Amino acid sequence: MPQVKSGRLKALAVTTAQRSGAAPDLPTVAESGVPGYEAVAWSGLLAPARTPPEIVTKLNTEINAILSQPDVRKRFLNDGADPVGGSAEQFSAHINKEVQKWANVARVSGAKVD
Repeated sequence: MPQVKSGRLKALAVTTAQRSGAAPDLPTVAESGVPGYEAVAWSGLLAPARTPPEIVTKLNTEINAILSQPDVRKRFLNDGADPVGGSAEQFSAHINKEVQKWANVARVSGAKVD
C-alpha cells in the first residue's frame, strides 16, 4: 500500500473475497470479472501442540485486545493488511480450509515438487 499511496504503483484490484479496509475503493478480482477468485496472504500466531487451553485462551484474549487498538489497526491498514482477530477455533478452521483449498489447486494444476 505505501507504493500505491505514493503513486509509484497502480493497484487494479484486491485478491480478497471482499474489498479491503486498507483500500476500500479498489474492486476485488471477482468484481473485476474473475468470479470466485480469492488468494489471500495471511499470518497468525500458533502455540506448540499440547499447550494448556488456559494459556491458549489467555494469549488469544490478549492478541485480540491488541488487534482492536486503534493505533495497531491503523498501522496494519497503512501497510495494506486487514487485521482480523477471533478465536483459536476459528483460526484452526481457517488453516484447515486453506490447506484443503491450496492442496486442491496444486492437484488440479498438476504442480509437482522438484
